[in-house]
Amino acid sequence: MSSPKHENESNVGTGTTDPPTAGTDALLGTAKMPKAPRSKPKQSKIKMNFPMKLHEILANKEFEHILSWLSHGRAWRIVRHKEFEEKVIPLYFRHGRYSSFARQVNGWGFRRIRHGTDYNSYYHEHFLRGIPHLCSKMKRVTSEDVERLRTMTRLRLTFTRKAVTIRCHLLSIIRYYLKATKRRSVYRTRVCDNKTIIPIPPT
Repeated sequence: MSSPKHENESNVGTGTTDPPTAGTDALLGTAKMPKAPRSKPKQSKIKMNFPMKLHEILANKEFEHILSWLSHGRAWRIVRHKEFEEKVIPLYFRHGRYSSFARQVNGWGFRRIRHGTDYNSYYHEHFLRGIPHLCSKMKRVTSEDVERLRTMTRLRLTFTRKAVTIRCHLLSIIRYYLKATKRRSVYRTRVCDNKTIIPIPPT
């Protein structure tokens, strides 16, 4: 039986060595695991929608003479349409026409004020001066929304017409009743003055 010393010498002579075990490397800390490359966090770019761009335009003091907020800050108005189409629209939008801009305004739910001191201005409940983050709550009006609005408008007009017709009929009935009551009271007064008993015809 050979001793450990002779075994080591035989290994050295042949040029072979015992392979290192995984347990030994783990204990000595010599085994190195490959490190995964660190991925840089992606910076999410916030895509500006139409209301955000419009809010940015209104905040630019360079365009105050072209379009601006009203004094209360709840509506805005275009003062010079030609300059707005030539100078402002090409800077912020791909199209260069005012008609396309007007379609965008209507498509995002802005309502045009047609009466009062705020005449010809535009209003939206989430589009306010100094609060641009509310623009994220605005949604583009779809064709279904437009059709629903048209249906509601038609129903409202139909109901209004019927209500007016019913009101006219009621007024006619009231007028007829008042005239009939007045005639009957006059007839009774004449009978009492003559002191004669005349049967009052049924109404």
